[in-house]
Amino acid sequence: RETTTKEWEAKCKKLEQDKFDACQDLETDVGILKKKVLDLSKENDTFVGELERLNDEVSTLTEERDSLASDVASLRNDPKEKKCSICMADFTTLRRKHHCRKCGKVACDDCCPKAVFKHLPEFKGKPTRVCKKCG
Repeated sequence: RETTTKEWEAKCKKLEQDKFDACQDLETDVGILKKKVLDLSKENDTFVGELERLNDEVSTLTEERDSLASDVASLRNDPKEKKCSICMADFTTLRRKHHCRKCGKVACDDCCPKAVFKHLPEFKGKPTRVCKKCG
């Protein structure tokens, strides 16, 4: 059977309408995608800012840790101290020296016992050995 001109015109009109509808749908989708890209870009900027802040915090904490490690190392290697600065008892193999983390004095275990711990801010609230005078 042969297609008439009116049938062709109707088919063409239908195809044009379908094409127009598809273009409108695509334009809507493009608008939605542009908004999503903008939102994701803003979210990415937030994450990048937070990452930079955390990197700075890690650097600061690393410097603090290294400084504390250096301080602790220098406290451990203090051969000049032969007596407890509190009770004046001689240090021996059995009477070991300890350092008060608050005042820095060298003390024996009796004067700087493990049982006396303070939560000092410079040690981030962790229990820290201190002498009886500071405790």
